[in-house]
Amino acid sequence: MKKKIIIGLVVVGMLALGYINLAIYPFRTQHPNFSDVERVFNKMQFPSDWQQISDSENRGIAGRACPVESESWCFHKSRTFRVESIDIAKIEEILKQSECPAVSTKESESTSGNKTVSLECSVKGLSINGSYNERKQELYFAARS
Repeated sequence: MKKKIIIGLVVVGMLALGYINLAIYPFRTQHPNFSDVERVFNKMQFPSDWQQISDSENRGIAGRACPVESESWCFHKSRTFRVESIDIAKIEEILKQSECPAVSTKESESTSGNKTVSLECSVKGLSINGSYNERKQELYFAARS
């Protein structure tokens, strides 16, 4: 009888540990994880006169691991600003604050003459992005794993 109780307690304990590892606090961390994303993103200094209109982040499970069902861009942090006009060099300067060695720039123009600029770089396994949409007058920055 005691053997069955001990086996039952061991099984329940293993199930509890498995649940904690998968859903509450993973025992091992992925690299890069959310703290890496946050550290790089927080190095970017945004001018105080820019009007922030939204921000988002995905910490995954306790900032340490991504859920099985959501692997792409699991760890990310982003902000969107409304700006009337912007010099592309300013966006590039902000991205370089996050330790980007080189920033690639891609510009496109719609048939109505509205310009969209996308800037991207990689640092320490992370993707750092910045984009400006002239029609919406929105500026977007993101760091992702």
